[in-house]
Amino acid sequence: MYSTEELNELLMRKARLRASIAVNRRTCVVQAGEALRPLAWIDRVMAEWRRVAPLAKAAAVPFGWMLWRKLRQGGAARSAQALRWLPTLLGLVRAVSAMRGH
Repeated sequence: MYSTEELNELLMRKARLRASIAVNRRTCVVQAGEALRPLAWIDRVMAEWRRVAPLAKAAAVPFGWMLWRKLRQGGAARSAQALRWLPTLLGLVRAVSAMRGH
């Protein structure tokens, strides 16, 4: 029905097409990985937050109460004094969370 020459040409075209498809698939995999990298980062951040959230909530309640009392009692000077402890408190929360797992 078809000559050997035509069949051989079809086989060569088929092989080139399959090779091209394989290259395109690998390219798509690499590009999908690059596109999903920010989502993987967000997923790690969310997992870390879920791990630290109970500790952060436990630390935020007393700090918020203390800050509220200071703001009600003494105006700007006292609120500035209360806010100066914020970096120390955040460092403490980070240190405790680091000791817990990372």
